[in-house]
Amino acid sequence: MNKIKNIFLFFNNAGFDKLFLTAMPAFYAISASCFVFTNNLPNSILMFIGIICLQLSIKIFDDFIDLYDGKIEQRLQIEQTGMRGRYDKGIYFYKNSPRKYFYTAIILSICFLIASIYISFSQKSFLILIFVIFISILGYINYSSKTKYIIKKTGTEFIVAFLCSFGNIFLVFYSGAKCLTPQIAAASLITFFFIFNISYISSILNLKVDIMTKKTTFAAFINNSAMRIWFLIFFTLFPYILTYTSISFNIFPKTAYLTFLLIPHSIWLIYLVILYETKPQVQIKWNILMGPNKYKIIDEQNGLSWYNVRYNFARNIFCTYMIIITVLLVF
Repeated sequence: MNKIKNIFLFFNNAGFDKLFLTAMPAFYAISASCFVFTNNLPNSILMFIGIICLQLSIKIFDDFIDLYDGKIEQRLQIEQTGMRGRYDKGIYFYKNSPRKYFYTAIILSICFLIASIYISFSQKSFLILIFVIFISILGYINYSSKTKYIIKKTGTEFIVAFLCSFGNIFLVFYSGAKCLTPQIAAASLITFFFIFNISYISSILNLKVDIMTKKTTFAAFINNSAMRIWFLIFFTLFPYILTYTSISFNIFPKTAYLTFLLIPHSIWLIYLVILYETKPQVQIKWNILMGPNKYKIIDEQNGLSWYNVRYNFARNIFCTYMIIITVLLVF
């Protein structure tokens, strides 16, 4: 019983409960592949599990690097001075042996590669392996001193968004359908901007601490408050423009206009982030219209509402969007 509890604790600390950004697009890809004549559902599900392993591997390896370099202590010291920062690393199960994080990341990566190799030979297509190698390199590119220059002028948000959108949806769908469709391309692009915006909002909220710890983000690169706001408006609303375009070209069904019901929520989100950018001292509380948030009471008690309200609201908007377009596939 203790072993089961320890396993649950470990994956909870590793960010397992935050895999919505991976699971929702992947579930859409699985659902979409079921409507293709050449569908191989077991392969889609296997690749979905593999993608989860890869995402956890990258997250755990990131924890290992931060533990090894002492960045966590550095950020905690900065936050103890009163500067706002949200470094979501949790309580470490392997805090006395950080190398175990490294070994765990390697094992999860191997699981992903085994699943990819099996599916590639099953489908008799090496395109999967080529794409797997590409997203694997992209996922770990931030940890090499020789390749960090690639993201210095783009930010880690682009890598996160690409992995969770194109890398995720394309691999899962192609594993089952052995083809790609305009609908999948459109859904991947829309997902990219949604997830980029979630990461971008997180970077805005953590801007000061990120700059002090030399963390490379798109928000830090802009270095102009007005421009950050304009980019925020663009990244928040552009998915709806892409949705309208997809409907106009008959890529999405007209019922996809239901996703426009989320536009007021997205505008509300823009307002909340602008409020933080201009008046960070203003306190805000979770509203039932923002969707589910089981940590709202704890956040208020721990003084984390300034971050989690905005971040979870952005995540709920995205999850609701994905639920709508996935349900529309069935009906």
